[in-house]
Amino acid sequence: MNRQSIDLGFVLRQFPDLEFGMHTFDHRLRMQKFVYLLQSFDVYLGYDYSWYLRGPYCSTLAASGFALAGFYQDIPGGAGMHFLSTLVQGRFDRFKKFIRGRENDNAFLEIAASFHFLEGEGDLGREEVLDKVVSKRPEFTEEQCVKVRSHLERWDLVGNGAAAPGGEAGVGRSCGAPTSCESFVEVPALPDDMDRRPYDKGFYHMLLDSKEAGEKLVVAGRDIFRPGQDHPHVDEIAVDDTALLVRLIRR
Repeated sequence: MNRQSIDLGFVLRQFPDLEFGMHTFDHRLRMQKFVYLLQSFDVYLGYDYSWYLRGPYCSTLAASGFALAGFYQDIPGGAGMHFLSTLVQGRFDRFKKFIRGRENDNAFLEIAASFHFLEGEGDLGREEVLDKVVSKRPEFTEEQCVKVRSHLERWDLVGNGAAAPGGEAGVGRSCGAPTSCESFVEVPALPDDMDRRPYDKGFYHMLLDSKEAGEKLVVAGRDIFRPGQDHPHVDEIAVDDTALLVRLIRR
């Protein structure tokens, strides 16, 4: 059994009100946007998104979801897990507060993920992003979208608190490997405000960790990596029921 799908199941089980499934379009959309927003809190589960008709979409996550649907009920609702990094666990706990009461609100999830993705791209101005989100679905109203955006601003997911350093959009960790080692430039220190900002659409998470650990980073184009790393590391979890984990892996 794919360990990434198993980990995803344990993570989703931490949200008792979340209605997980893959048998309807609404269920599949819900999972896509829910995981996107979780990763926007710098909790990286290994899913990289691109823009699609209904907003951010990840084909790898879709495959994980279909695999997970076959054994999701085998993971008890009270199954415990935690992230090995205390920093990441803190971000995960913060996301729980952000999403509480909205776990199954597909409209909120789609609007919020769309705002975050488009503003992270940096190609459109604030009003252009609003127009694009409002026009995505005939049932979306401008008042509704503005209300969701205000909620994101309060959590520093969009707006001035989420701007890239120096006004440059999209600076951060991407899933592509650097194209040339000659383009590496060491970064001895990070700007003081980096701990408030999502990076490169909010998917990648280790800049704050590196800052607090006093590590140096390297830059290749728009990609930021730790030395010797050509892809962002997935945030690892530990589960309380190791016997269950072993059974799932051996399936």
